Amino acid sequence: MLSDGILLKNAIPTSDSNGLKTQAYTFTLENESTKSVKYKIYLDDIALEENKVRLPDKYIKYSITKNEDTTTNLLNTIGENPNRILDEDTLDGKTKNHYTLRIWMDKTADMSVMGNVFYAKIRAVAEQKKYNTTYTNKKHQRSL
Repeated sequence: MLSDGILLKNAIPTSDSNGLKTQAYTFTLENESTKSVKYKIYLDDIALEENKVRLPDKYIKYSITKNEDTTTNLLNTIGENPNRILDEDTLDGKTKNHYTLRIWMDKTADMSVMGNVFYAKIRAVAEQKKYNTTYTNKKHQRSL
C-alpha cells in the first residue's frame, strides 16, 4: 500500500492541541486471509522539488490512532528513513485495523526552518508465515 503523499508546506509551529485538529489521513489495513499476518507501517520521504529544503524530523510531530489507541510523538523518535516505523503488529485473519494519522510542525521549531517542507508517504508491508506443504501419509509407507 502506498499513499499519494503528506505535504507540510508553509507550516508554522503548532501546539499539540492544535496539531491534533489538523488534516487527518485515514487508512485501513484489512487481512482478507484466514491466517494472521505481521505488518509494519512506514513513513517514507518523497523527493522534494529542486531548491526546496526538507524540514528535519526533530521538528515534526505526529499522532497516530489505531482503532481507539492514540500515540503522539516527535518523528525523530522512530528513526530516520527508511526505518520510520509508525506501527507494527499482527493482524488476525479476517480482521481490520483502522488508522488516523496527523502531522504538524512542533511548537519548538525556530525561525531557521520556516519555509522548509515535509513531504512523505505511508507504506505498509505485510508478511505471512510460510507453512511447510510437505505431507506424509504414514498409512501407505512400507519398510524395506
